[in-house]
Amino acid sequence: MEILKCHICNHHVSEALSAQPTFCARCGADLANPETETKLKEAPPSATYSTSDSMTSLRKQAFIYLTNKRLILIPVKLQGFGLTSALTAMTYNKMTSKSGVISIPFENVKSIRDGKFGLFVKALIVDTTSNEMVKITVPKLNEWKETIIKNVNNL
Repeated sequence: MEILKCHICNHHVSEALSAQPTFCARCGADLANPETETKLKEAPPSATYSTSDSMTSLRKQAFIYLTNKRLILIPVKLQGFGLTSALTAMTYNKMTSKSGVISIPFENVKSIRDGKFGLFVKALIVDTTSNEMVKITVPKLNEWKETIIKNVNNL
């Protein structure tokens, strides 16, 4: 059995010889054709996010990826439990998969604006066409904002 590595989130995907996986089980990237989506930015797991629903209104740590097609947020599991992913999956909404991963295609982005977590922490707020909201903090926040805006405008 060969181990594949996702070109977006670096997740190791087991490959049975007779059944090659088509998509990454973690982030949904197309494994059969990696050229369809390229990674532009990657934030360390110290990045945080929250959404507009009440269960995830608190900041949670996440791996955050920006590709040429979408913004991906993968909750960091608490050691040994995966509680964050479980809570996020329970609050399943239009942009959250059953595994707790949030994927926002650029065509679903309505606006990008500056915001804050609490009084002092700067955040980037992404509003979607389905009236969902995700708030993120990442290192070099302005670079992320510029890259997202550029890619949304290039649609």
